[in-house]
This record gives sequence, C-alpha cells and structure tokens, in this order.
Amino acid sequence: MIRNLSCFVGVLILYIFLGGYQAYAVSDTISIGVVVGNDTTAPTTPPFITAVPVASTQIDIAWGTSTDDQNLGGYRLFRDATQIATTTLTNYSDTGLTASTTYAYTVDAFDWFFNISSTSSSTATTTLAASVTPTATTTPSTVGGNLTPRLTSLEITTQQESAQFSWKTNIHTQYVLRWGRTNEHSLGSLKNEIFSRSHATKISDLQRNTKYYFELVSINQQGREYVLKQGSFVTAEEEDVTAPANISDLRAVVENTSVYLQWKNPEDTDFVKVRVVRNYLFYPKDPVDGFIVYEGPAESVFDAGVLSEHTDQYYTIYTYDTAGNVSSGAVILTSRNVVLAQGNETVNIGTLSQTIDIAFADIRFIQEKKILQQKDEKVVIDSALPLGLQMPAELLPRHLKTITVTLKNSQEKLQTYMLRSNTEKTMYEALLSNLPEGVYDVTFSIYDYQTELQTVFTGQIISQKSITSNDIQKSSTTQVYVDALSQKSLMYAVLSGSGLLLLLLWWIILLLRRNNED
Repeated sequence: MIRNLSCFVGVLILYIFLGGYQAYAVSDTISIGVVVGNDTTAPTTPPFITAVPVASTQIDIAWGTSTDDQNLGGYRLFRDATQIATTTLTNYSDTGLTASTTYAYTVDAFDWFFNISSTSSSTATTTLAASVTPTATTTPSTVGGNLTPRLTSLEITTQQESAQFSWKTNIHTQYVLRWGRTNEHSLGSLKNEIFSRSHATKISDLQRNTKYYFELVSINQQGREYVLKQGSFVTAEEEDVTAPANISDLRAVVENTSVYLQWKNPEDTDFVKVRVVRNYLFYPKDPVDGFIVYEGPAESVFDAGVLSEHTDQYYTIYTYDTAGNVSSGAVILTSRNVVLAQGNETVNIGTLSQTIDIAFADIRFIQEKKILQQKDEKVVIDSALPLGLQMPAELLPRHLKTITVTLKNSQEKLQTYMLRSNTEKTMYEALLSNLPEGVYDVTFSIYDYQTELQTVFTGQIISQKSITSNDIQKSSTTQVYVDALSQKSLMYAVLSGSGLLLLLLWWIILLLRRNNED
C-alpha cells in the first residue's frame, strides 16, 4: 500500500516538474496514472533533433524516438534552455517567434517513475526574414516565386451534420476555410495560424442532406492570400430506419402436397426484394426463423411437396428496402388437401381468453405521420396512402409473444400480417400497403407463449377516397358552371317575359286605334 502510494505521489511530482501538459495540436494527449513497480532506468536519449524555419514566426522541430524498459511517458522540449512543451509526439511547431532571430532547441525523454533521459544535442536555426506585404497590383507569378501555394490534394468526407476536410499544399501555408449555403460563404470560417503542408479540419453543426458552398484560402509566408479551391458538398441524408410496407393480396393454393403462393409487392420506391420463410410449428417470427423458400423480387413461388411430411405449413413473407430494413411480415397457413385461394383463416391457438388488458382503442392507426381518430372501434383511412399500425409494448407482457392482425373485406377475403417490435422496444408495428376502398373487419390476435392463451379483439377500418384540392377545384368549377346556367336561364326567362309583354301592349294599341277609326 505504501509502495503504491509513493509511486502515485512520484507521478504527481513528475507532472508538476514537467510544467503540466501543453497542448499544441488536436491529436496530442498525455495521461497520468498509477504504475505499480520499481523502475530506476531512464529512457534513452532522443537520437537526433532537427529544426526547420518555415516562416518568419515559426520553426518546426522533430526528433527521434526514445525507448524505455517499461513505459515511456513522453518528451520535454526546450527553446534556449526554457521548457516550451511536453508531448507524446516526436514533432512540434514553435510559433509566435521573431523574424530573423536564432533559436536553439534541445529535447529529453521521461518515463512514469520520475526517470529523465540525458538531454539531446542542441540544434539552432534562424527564423525567416520579415515578409514584405505585396501590393494589390502584384500578380501571383511575380510574388515570391516558390512561395506561391498550390493545392496538391483535397479530400472531403461528409456525415449527417459535419464535413471533414483534408488537403495538402506544395509549401508551408496557413489557411482560412469559409462556408455557407450560398457563394457568399456567410455561415462561418476557420483559420489556422500554423504553417504546414498537411492540413485537416472539421466543420460541425451542419444540417442533414443540405448543400453547402465552401472557399479554401491559403496564406503564404508573405501574408498573401490565395484561393485554392471553391466548390460545394452535400451532407449525408438521415439514416433510413423505417421498415417498408408489407406485401398485399397474399393467396395460397394447395395441390396435393405442394403449395403455390401469390402476392403483390409494395409500390415503395426503395423496395428491393421479398423473403418467403416457412415453418411447420408456427409462423416464422423473423426472416431466419425457418426454411427460406424464396428470396427475390418475384410475386409468386411454388413450394413442391412441402406438405408430404407435415400436415400444416406456416409461411411469413418479409419485404426488404435498399437500406436493409425489413417489414413486419405477411402470414398465411396452408394445410394438406385444403385449398386456401381466398387467403388464410384465423388460427385458433390454445384457449381463447381475454388475458391482456388491451383493446382496439389502444391501437394507433397512422397515415402521413398523423395518428387517426377512432370512434366506436372504427377508424376512417385514406385509400390512397399506406397505413401504419402501432401497439404500445407497455400494454403487453414482456415474455415471448406473436401478434397478428387479420383484415377481412366484404368478399370475405382475408389478409393477415404480423406486428414486430421496433428497435426502441416501445411499439409493435406493421406497415400495410394502400387498402382499396371498402369496409374491413379487423381482428387483432396476441398469442402468449407463457400462458398459452390468445387474446383477441376486433374493430373496423373504413377505407375511402379523400377529397383532394383538385376535387374541390373541380367541384367549384362545376358549381360555377351550374350557377352560370341558372343565371342564363333566368335571363332568358326575363327577356322572354318582356317580349311577350311588349307584344301584348302593341296588340292593345292596335285594337284601340281600330275602334277609334270605326
């Protein structure tokens, strides 16, 4: 215990002695920890040290790697016998220097047992002369000759809310990076005061799936700015985690011991394929829970001789999108010598009993991200939109269960789908393709594997065409036309009545005139 404590105190004293950690680059790190043991061997002396002036205010220093018998801690760098940095790297950019001034550098190494190597040989160099700011009329070809910066490589890696820039220049330069949603580049800028040939920086707090314009400016040792690159980039789109719609109109035909399945694929633009899975025990609860009968973009499959060994076969058909998301699954049961061309019948599993406190009113019916209103266990939906179903997981037992929803239309045709848990484990969900206009009797079935009981509750979906703005415009136009006809008819009636009145008056005048003559 005393030994460990003395080691810990020694490490703290060493850290204080080293002057603390002086960060000069984003990638530099140094760690302080307790090391148990006894080490009296100092690291080897850094084998060499170089100092290269790259500007009137900056010198780049590099040295060789030291070794230690246990754990090398890092390096201390000295300028003119004064410590200026502690680092785990083997290079350093010394900035803020004076032009045309000579500086001498040495370096030593240390480990975590307060052992310090001997000091390296001293290396001295002189900063460059102060630069003369060129006039505005000076052309790049006449400024400094080899001091004209050029872009030798550029890589931009975008994410949803950031962009990483990495580039190289032919000479040591500083840089300014500006960006914005227009060519004005008014959203922000980054500047680096260190001269280097290799540069890297990251722009953060961007918006997803958005185009940005950037301007990359290089500053040479004379302080002159050069535009290296103007361009644009687009941040990554939001990750697609939405499951695709299920297939629709699933039918099965049994011929002796073979099964023929037929369905309609969803109209989703990112639809890729279906996977047909079968299991003789129960509906496959996921895409790998059983034998994979078919995988591809087709809308039918023939499963030969599948009922020869088992009387019943349960099928689940899953859809996939381009992002790899999987639907909840459409299910159907087939039995030997039984034809189920109109879809599967509801399967009675175990004893029917209302064991879970959940009802039709607890189900969320969603279209265009809006929860539809229910009344008297009925919900009205738009026949032109996919329908999402959500059942809150908090209302269900935690142990394994299967949840299905069966829709029966006026022709007694059945379609059954499974509801699967979302990634957050908060909802059991299913997404159905557009339901044609009509009234559908809906049955939700929850099979509890632990109690072997089934909970069933029912309701009704009314699918109808919604009134669009075009319909309203068309209706308004028709009404205007009808109103115009009515007005025109009224005008004709008024004119006709006026004409008859004039004729009557003219006839009376003629009669009076004739009487006067007589």
